[in-house]
Amino acid sequence: MKSRMKPVFQSVVDLGLRDVGVRNQPRRLAVRFGRFFPLIVALAVIGAVGGCVVLNGLGAGRGALAVFAALWTAGVFALALRFVSGAPVTVVRARADGPMTVRWLALGVAALLVLVAVVIGGSLLIAIAVLHALLTVVSWRGTRRIPDLVRRVADDLRPGEIVLGDGLARARGERGRAAVRVVAATDRRLLLASPLGVTEIPYERIGGFAIEWTLRGRLGSMTLAADGIPALTYMNPPNLLSIAGALHANGVDPEDPVLLADAEQAWQEALERGRPRAARTSVARIAVAVVAVLAVAVTAAYAAGRRGGEELPADGRSNLNGGAASLTYSAEPGLREFITDQDFDAGPDDGARWELRAGRSPGRDALTLSHYIFDDPPLDSPAAVRAFVADKDAEHADLAGAPVAHTTREIGGRTAYVWEHFTRNGYWYFTAWFPQPVHTVRLECIARSEQPRFERLCAQAVRTLRFAP
Repeated sequence: MKSRMKPVFQSVVDLGLRDVGVRNQPRRLAVRFGRFFPLIVALAVIGAVGGCVVLNGLGAGRGALAVFAALWTAGVFALALRFVSGAPVTVVRARADGPMTVRWLALGVAALLVLVAVVIGGSLLIAIAVLHALLTVVSWRGTRRIPDLVRRVADDLRPGEIVLGDGLARARGERGRAAVRVVAATDRRLLLASPLGVTEIPYERIGGFAIEWTLRGRLGSMTLAADGIPALTYMNPPNLLSIAGALHANGVDPEDPVLLADAEQAWQEALERGRPRAARTSVARIAVAVVAVLAVAVTAAYAAGRRGGEELPADGRSNLNGGAASLTYSAEPGLREFITDQDFDAGPDDGARWELRAGRSPGRDALTLSHYIFDDPPLDSPAAVRAFVADKDAEHADLAGAPVAHTTREIGGRTAYVWEHFTRNGYWYFTAWFPQPVHTVRLECIARSEQPRFERLCAQAVRTLRFAP
């Protein structure tokens, strides 16, 4: 059974072989863009900047920021889909005797994406931009073949022959250049142009045809009941519909007449899109949309912070489970204590972790005290400790992006192996490891926006650190 999915009519490809019956309407597009411009500004400026300010004030971590970015991106895509779905049908020219609009559209999108990637930065966005640019180059080279195929069809037309429907397609089961087809249904026959030549199919040879909509109606395929003719796929819905209408007008019956009739009705409705009507995008709706996105993001940030561990009163002293070590600090406004045990299974309280943060979310300005039991291998010999310290040298060199030399000093009556440096992304990093055969302790301080404050807190922790007997 063929899909009952409805086609989506956004653009029609003009090959220059017929009058497609549609003209571009820049004024209507401009009017529609004017209606959506306030919402675009709200999402792009108020949503992005305001959301980041709010989340930063709450001390949101990477998880909460990722949730906000996903929601904001989804809102932008929803807005773009709303804009496109109500815009007039546009004409994309791919003629034999002129420039191909689709090339310049692809090039424009690629250039804009690369520009945004350069301005904003970020390895993921840059990678996406590079990939899109490569795909654009491939598509640019691929579209150079289309004018040649259109020219072949035009040269094959007989005097007085009228093209009723046409479009681009890909032959199912074929690959590469040989798969591209230009399809033209005239008042006398059906023509299929490929890199190998033009195939003529009299309507009498076609016993029927079936159409199917794919990709949520944004593409279509056609199957002809004729020997040696492959199924035609990846067709633009308006162009496919024009070919189907020409086949039907010349006595070739569709497998599903209702599906064809529904598509023709949807095409007539699409032609009415973009006509002037009362504006429905109000400032109130814009405000509600932006506030809703921010509210969800703030809730996610708060939830992420709550999941970051059990919060305790910031009372000026650590609360490390198991009591392997303890320290004191100056209880200042804005500080928060958390228990974030990792619960390793090498022994009691393996993975116990106490944190002092400037916000709810981990990974930013924080001081931590942790307890570990290493048993594979155990740190019960000088050689094992040397190997452990060498591994930490490598870890910190990777964090800093350059070799980092550790130092040794006595803290709280024990030998500490200390690393102090800045990370690749600008964080100040201080770590002191106290390897022991059973109860190994780590004191760690990470800071960026509040570096002076946490350097002072870290110095207090070093002075007051004590170990259990």
